[in-house]
Amino acid sequence: MQIIKNKILSYLDKLTELTGIDLRYMVKGGSWSVVDFIVGNGASLLMAMAFTRLLPKEAYGTYSFVLSWAGIFSTFAISGITGAITRSIAQGFEGDLQRSFKYKMQWGLISSLLSLGFAIYYFTAGNNILAISFGLVAVFLPSYAASTVVSSYFFAKELFKHNTVISIVTRSVAIITMVGTMFLTDSVPIVLLAYFVPDQIIRFLFLWWAIKKYQKNRNTSPDMNIFAMHLTAMNIIGGISKRLDSILLFHYIGAAEVAIYRFALIPFEKIQNVLGVSVGITAPRFAKRSYGEIYQSLGRKLIWFNMLFASIAFLAFLGLPLAFKILFPQYMEAVYYGRILLLPLFLSAPAIIQSIWGAKMEIKKLYMLKVITHVSRIVFFAIFIPLYGVAGAIWSQLGIAFFAGFYIFFMYFKDKSQFQKSEIAKSGAPQPSSFVPSE
Repeated sequence: MQIIKNKILSYLDKLTELTGIDLRYMVKGGSWSVVDFIVGNGASLLMAMAFTRLLPKEAYGTYSFVLSWAGIFSTFAISGITGAITRSIAQGFEGDLQRSFKYKMQWGLISSLLSLGFAIYYFTAGNNILAISFGLVAVFLPSYAASTVVSSYFFAKELFKHNTVISIVTRSVAIITMVGTMFLTDSVPIVLLAYFVPDQIIRFLFLWWAIKKYQKNRNTSPDMNIFAMHLTAMNIIGGISKRLDSILLFHYIGAAEVAIYRFALIPFEKIQNVLGVSVGITAPRFAKRSYGEIYQSLGRKLIWFNMLFASIAFLAFLGLPLAFKILFPQYMEAVYYGRILLLPLFLSAPAIIQSIWGAKMEIKKLYMLKVITHVSRIVFFAIFIPLYGVAGAIWSQLGIAFFAGFYIFFMYFKDKSQFQKSEIAKSGAPQPSSFVPSE
């Protein structure tokens, strides 16, 4: 067994030399991410199959509509703090775990008030299903949002196994509770209860365990709050733009069309989840390294990273019709849209660059990216969804994704060129430059 292990490590070292990617580190976190991906996506597929067979399209569309608004409300609960504590805890400020939990609970009251306002509106309009649903969101959203900080803590500590365990346990319990609930009723409020309650209980238990077993100090970062507020400001407009599609489709076309659109998004979202985990594994390392170390082999990493996810997207593109025929035969009309949504994944390298910006607190770049892409998305959705329905939402997503990728690459090559000139100037070459990227 040890011989096999040594051979595998030897191959990983050779591939590391070729790609410039620390594959031992990636496998350490990535192996658990693979387990998480297999179990998590298996659970998601089972859940989606249950939705297709146990809930009418209108009920599932209504459920998605409520969760879309819940996602927007949750951004006001200092949503950016999860990214901020990943950076601060990676730098040794472990007291930010409790501080971030406290802030999310406090600011979550804003989310509750917003959801309560919707509940009152729909109650006066005579829609009791939506009134009760938004009332439940108002009750559970602050604690639900706060409980997610434990995942950021384990990620920053590079305890990838623990995040995988959390994910497996929460998803497994969700399948049992939600599928069991849908067997008994198609009531959207009751299904929402089955979604919120078990997840929070499990995460609170893991949070208590993390504090008792792994927290080494109570030190807090002096700039964590500021960075979190910046990220939250970016997330608010992002939260609106990312969920406006389902909301507009619900109002202009109906709940059934929302259901079709949500199923078209499933392949893209699943691969994007893997992309996010792969990029997230690198964030603690980027936070600890200088730009000189990062840029040294970043070009090769971007090429290999992009090739990997382009291959995954291509295989998904080919297999999508058969997958839907087997798993979601009631939603075959979503295949065409699902294939279109896979196209942005052929350009995945910008996700690495964006991760570097977050790790190095490049606030201006992040603001510019978020403002440009999310404002464009809101404008495009507002124009094209009323005119073209689901197709308008799909093509808007595609155009904005490629535009964002182009902007990230443009800034990357510009910054890299200026950084290299700065390093040459420091070494005495006659190419002066005052630019030094912020760390």
